[in-house]
Amino acid sequence: MADQNNKSYSIELAEITARLFSNCNEKEIRHAKQYGVSIGEFRCLRSLYHKKDPTVNQLAQELSITSSRVTRIVDGLVAKKLVRRITPETDRRIFNLSLTPKGEKLAAELVLKHIKIHEEIISQIPEDVHQLMIEMLGQLNRAVEDWLKK
Repeated sequence: MADQNNKSYSIELAEITARLFSNCNEKEIRHAKQYGVSIGEFRCLRSLYHKKDPTVNQLAQELSITSSRVTRIVDGLVAKKLVRRITPETDRRIFNLSLTPKGEKLAAELVLKHIKIHEEIISQIPEDVHQLMIEMLGQLNRAVEDWLKK
């Protein structure tokens, strides 16, 4: 009977995580669109806002996308004057990425609004389960990360 319950929970988990991923992706697409950026640009701006002067490879690793994809996204952000490339004195073969003042302002607005969106979402869930929900989602994420390492 335990195997049957586990199979049932596995099916439910698969379905709910698929819907959650799809809904979260749609939420980010709509949010980014309000600011005239793509979802990839939004994710790069958000990461650059939180991380000081990463390389393309570091940003690619953080976003779980290829370096060539990051380069294409950054090219668009450079063209929009939101990001600049900085060549370090110590190694001219690589460059770091940094927000311009315009990019810093936009990223700050994006991050603040992103937090407000999540405040709206979590307000629909009873407050007494917030901590448990965060802990359970953290455990789920760690379990998926462990599975991915196999």
